[in-house]
Amino acid sequence: MNMKKIAASLVAGLAIATAMPAQAAAPAAPSVTTEASSAARDLLDAMSYRVNAKQSMMQMAAAIPNMMRQQAERALAADAKLTDVQRKEKMAQVNEQLPKISGAIKGVLDDPSLLVEMESEMVPIFARNFTPDEMKQLAAFYRTPTGKKSLSVMSRLGPEMMAVSQRLTKPRIEKAIQQFQKK
Repeated sequence: MNMKKIAASLVAGLAIATAMPAQAAAPAAPSVTTEASSAARDLLDAMSYRVNAKQSMMQMAAAIPNMMRQQAERALAADAKLTDVQRKEKMAQVNEQLPKISGAIKGVLDDPSLLVEMESEMVPIFARNFTPDEMKQLAAFYRTPTGKKSLSVMSRLGPEMMAVSQRLTKPRIEKAIQQFQKK
């Protein structure tokens, strides 16, 4: 397995891992009224969407090298054709390339046009799920001290909630897989 293949598989794996929560393509967006679009954009502004999305992307960029390293270690460990010495050599190559790969990914995530495009994609999602009046009410709430605090706290709770979810589901999934394999 050459370095380009390792890098390509790392990036592909990362793309799959980061896209997993999306599950399936969103339904085609119906046309959004000007009122709904305006209310959705105001709501996103009240939620500090761009700031929070940027922070999330920077957290993701910081986590990428470790995720990629772990994925490479698993892939190399699973390659029965490699000797231990070859695995160590390949892992050294991975470690040498990781800063370049993660730098390229960080460059993508740092692109301000990505946030603009993401926000534009959020407008029809909010418009499909909330009326303009509901979005105005939510925006008003998020501009209050309690609303601002809820946004701040919820963004910090996300990783904790994910850890709890993983901690509780992992043993159950492993048990289900073991039971399935016994059949």
